[in-house]
Amino acid sequence: MSGSLLTFGAMIGAITIGPIADFIGRKGAMRLSSAFFVAGWLAIYFAESIWPLDSGRLANGYGMGAFSYVVHVFIAEIAPKNLRERLTAANQLMICAGVSVSYIIGIVVSWRALALIGLIPCAVIIFGLFFIPESPRWLAKTGKHKEFEVALQKLRGEDVDVSHEAAEIQDYIATLDHLPKAKMLDLFQRRYSRSVIVIAALYRNFKVNFHHPLPFQLNHCSIFYLKSDRSWVDGLLTIRGDQQGLFLCQQYF
Repeated sequence: MSGSLLTFGAMIGAITIGPIADFIGRKGAMRLSSAFFVAGWLAIYFAESIWPLDSGRLANGYGMGAFSYVVHVFIAEIAPKNLRERLTAANQLMICAGVSVSYIIGIVVSWRALALIGLIPCAVIIFGLFFIPESPRWLAKTGKHKEFEVALQKLRGEDVDVSHEAAEIQDYIATLDHLPKAKMLDLFQRRYSRSVIVIAALYRNFKVNFHHPLPFQLNHCSIFYLKSDRSWVDGLLTIRGDQQGLFLCQQYF
């Protein structure tokens, strides 16, 4: 039940965070996602029955799904062209590495301690967001042209001429605004069928254990039982599966 709630929350987060990120910005969306994670871990830590645990897992799932969308978008929007592909791939790989570390830590600490440890990355993210600029592409899209130029200059360095890249971004956004809006049903068109099927298969094959740092089971002799006997192996296999998925995507897309 708890694992299902995590996946259900992730589905809701992934669906809803797009409009939220467009409205309050990429940094605002990441702060919101972190807030859900904090609420989820605290609910799990203080849980004395199944309902707070389920609520915490649902909140963590929402944060997980939201982060899975907005972080990739943020990295792609702030990265220069020559680093964009590698940075987005590195982000995916580090996610799986973090999951594996949490599995290993879960072997030696209690599940309540593991919930508190889960708050540490949230605090780092919230604190770190004060020191990075907003996405220049989002600022340009929302008409904040002065902030757009400042953010782009800060990302590229004070001594770098960003005029050409700034003009390129603005031209791209102007072109994008004139294109017809994509719809969900467009995914089912014949020209997209191959890509959608391959991506769905890769996701199902390599992400079956994705983002499960606290896999609980109900036990007849206690309220919660932490399944940690082979979870570290699952984490390492998740990293390997992620590497294979990235390789296949680079080969065929």
